[in-house]
Parts: sequence; C-alpha cells; structure tokens
Amino acid sequence: MKSLYLFFVILLCGCQAQPVKQAATSQNQQSLSQSLATQLVGCPDNFQNSHLFNNELLSVNQQRIVIEQGKKEPRGIGSFSIRLYGANPQFPYDDFLDGLIRMRDGSVSNIFIDQQQTSDEVIVVEIQSSGSGGYKTQELFKIKNNKIEFIETKDLSF
Repeated sequence: MKSLYLFFVILLCGCQAQPVKQAATSQNQQSLSQSLATQLVGCPDNFQNSHLFNNELLSVNQQRIVIEQGKKEPRGIGSFSIRLYGANPQFPYDDFLDGLIRMRDGSVSNIFIDQQQTSDEVIVVEIQSSGSGGYKTQELFKIKNNKIEFIETKDLSF
C-alpha cells in the first residue's frame, strides 16, 4: 500500500525520481520506500513554489519593489512579502532597504503602481479569494523615506 501511495505522490508531483533497479520483495520493500521518499525530498518544494506569485515593479526613482507569496504556504491563504531595494541596476538586490509581511486571504493576482490617487506612488497588491465568491481586495502601500508604509485595505467585492 505504501508503494502505491508513493507512486501516486511521484505521479502527482511530476518529479523526476530515479527508477529503482531492483524489484520490491519483502526483504527490500522498506528500503525501497525509504529510497523513494529520499528521492522525493525536493519534489514538494518545486511543486508548491511553481504556482506562487513572485513579481516586481520599478518605482519612478528606479527602486525595485518585490512582491512574493510565502513559500511553502497554501495558494489560497497565507502571507505575502513586499520588499524595497535601492536603485542599483548593476546589483538590483544588493541594497535591501525595507520590507513588510502581510497576511492574505486568497492569492496575489496583480500588482501595479497607481500614481492617480495622490501625488505619491501607491503600490497596489490585488488579492483574489479562493472561494466561490471570487472576492477581491487591494492592499495599498507607499514608499516614504526609503520605508514601505501600509495605507489601507480596500474591499472590491461590493
């Protein structure tokens, strides 16, 4: 039964596990299961992280803003981070300035900079709920003195 379970885990994860060269017998069935489990150690990370939102924006002054869903978290609930890096095109991630981690109820679906709302750049992170209602919210942030400041959460599901 364990072998059948491991077979389906391999099949569903799409891993490239190496085939086992000897047939399963009562003597080596435990080592076979352990061998398959050892080969699958990297599979869940690769499978889980393939669907995560990870994108970035450039501010007017060329600072890099990175928004990423939390690794190893379910797609429909968890957290996202928003990180600010200095304006250095040669080494874009060397100068970390600030960051926040926010809770999310849904998946990050879109990010953009809205300059229409105020004279400041407003970073908008849209979150789409996973339930049947398809609710959307927007998390609004601004950059002030090289710090990311949370402004508000807007409910778009009215």
